[in-house]
Amino acid sequence: MKVTPHYGDSVITLPGNILSYLRGDGAKYAPVLIYAAGNEEFTVSRAAEALEITEDEVLAAIKFWETTGVVSATITSFKEKNKKRKETELSDTIQIPNEKKRRGKLSPRLPAYTSAETAAFLESRDGVALLIDSCEQIIGKIFTAAEVGIIVGMMDHLSLSSEYILLLFAHAAKIGKKNVRYIERLAVELSDRDVTEYNALTEELSSREKTESAVSFVRRLYGLGERALTEKEKGMIKKWCSDWGYGDDVIGRAYEITVDNTGEAPLSYTNAVLERWHESGLKSLSDIDADIEKYKNERAAKDERKRSGRKKSASEESARSPSSFDTDEFFEAAIERSYGESPNTF
Repeated sequence: MKVTPHYGDSVITLPGNILSYLRGDGAKYAPVLIYAAGNEEFTVSRAAEALEITEDEVLAAIKFWETTGVVSATITSFKEKNKKRKETELSDTIQIPNEKKRRGKLSPRLPAYTSAETAAFLESRDGVALLIDSCEQIIGKIFTAAEVGIIVGMMDHLSLSSEYILLLFAHAAKIGKKNVRYIERLAVELSDRDVTEYNALTEELSSREKTESAVSFVRRLYGLGERALTEKEKGMIKKWCSDWGYGDDVIGRAYEITVDNTGEAPLSYTNAVLERWHESGLKSLSDIDADIEKYKNERAAKDERKRSGRKKSASEESARSPSSFDTDEFFEAAIERSYGESPNTF
């Protein structure tokens, strides 16, 4: 008996060694092999849709044919698959001028990974299983399949390194937020801001931890309790500790000056004091104490001259530090900047 194929407009070429595997699983998985041979732009989702099977079954078929040596497959395009899917979805609803596609803000959730995709990714990348085990130890729990999928998404969709992910988990544990969903949101937020390298993450988390520590200190010092801070207050505290590099000791001294001069504890007044010290180049508490002591001595000498009727010499006038200040003049100016009014209106 002779069977003559009718090729029509196209031909699908298959490896000859498949004939050795056309029983059992080979027969079951043959449709996926044929579909893959006939489609250069093969994707798991399209194959599953065309063959009316699940994506897990498609991946199992690819794994089978790869094991036999009939095909080679590189599971690399989980991220590209999701990226292309997103771009397709966006193109149906948004017109982008001049055909330039700009990256918008990422969703706070990573794409969902099927159990088969997760398993395939773990097999394709060395060290992923060890990373997951290390993250579980940091958090102190065994992850669900969905939580494992989140870690896979961080590596695949966001292209984050194992070291980066471990540092994220360590940071979350340190601040008492042992929740994989929180870490997912943080990873997406940082990626959206292009903080994707380990060194950049180290700097970012150091700044965040300094700010959190300062916020706790300021809450206790100013008696703010648990009320939510305003964005302006958060910005001021971040500036004090992260931008200007002031610690609790300097902030505490500014607080004392604030209370001494106002009888209250407005953060805006403290901000004005710290801003003046920063602009004057005063870095440490010892610098500040020396500047204050110098001012007091100069003020005492000025009062003594008033009592004795002696004017200040030219050499004494020129010797005064440019960073020294008249308390009354400075704090009145500071209050006017902070509140738009004179301290006498309190």
